[in-house]
Amino acid sequence: MHLFIGLNTAMRILITGDSWGCGEWDGLNVDYRVTHTGIEQYLRDDGYDVENISIGGNNNLMSYHLINDNVFDHLIFFWTDPLRQATWEDFTHDGPMATVEKHTDLMMQRLDQFPSVTLIGGCAKIQYYNYRPNLDFVIPSFTELLVPGFVDSPYMISHEWEDHWKNIRKPSDQFKREIVDISEQAEHKQSVWRKHPDLFWPDWYHANRRGIKIVYDHMRSLWNTD
Repeated sequence: MHLFIGLNTAMRILITGDSWGCGEWDGLNVDYRVTHTGIEQYLRDDGYDVENISIGGNNNLMSYHLINDNVFDHLIFFWTDPLRQATWEDFTHDGPMATVEKHTDLMMQRLDQFPSVTLIGGCAKIQYYNYRPNLDFVIPSFTELLVPGFVDSPYMISHEWEDHWKNIRKPSDQFKREIVDISEQAEHKQSVWRKHPDLFWPDWYHANRRGIKIVYDHMRSLWNTD
């Protein structure tokens, strides 16, 4: 496939996602803010017509709904932890792991409706379960690409799902084991970020412009490869 050969300034690209889609974040100041728009800026530097509608705190479903009636030739979707869109009912009925599978399958089916997509795993790795979409380009994990040898997980700690499970009065032993497993994997990932300030400083929770540029260059190489 040679969908993106050369510099096509007429091509309109839409980026949607959570805070990882926004770019580099500055955690040093009281005013926590984006200090470099990441892939959006690198695309502009290369002459692409790009719009970024990513919003910090979005879950995957929110990022999908933001697309609405936007007109674009190619979609870049930043993937986040599927548990962020889960409901209290999901947790009580299905449990954490099954909820991840259910919401991943749901979102993959929705992304499959778009004709041209690059899917990027930001704070959480992309993992397929019962439905595998026919997407053009997939970067499963930002962190795996930047830190060779690290094995990412499809989870990330977030207040959205923590608020749900903490309100479950009598969780089963299996439920508690799954929560511990998810939390430990997410905490390990955060410790890896802190060990690589060249890639994840200054806020330690997102890749910085240097790390994003590595992922961007990899993405462009995928676009220009059969």
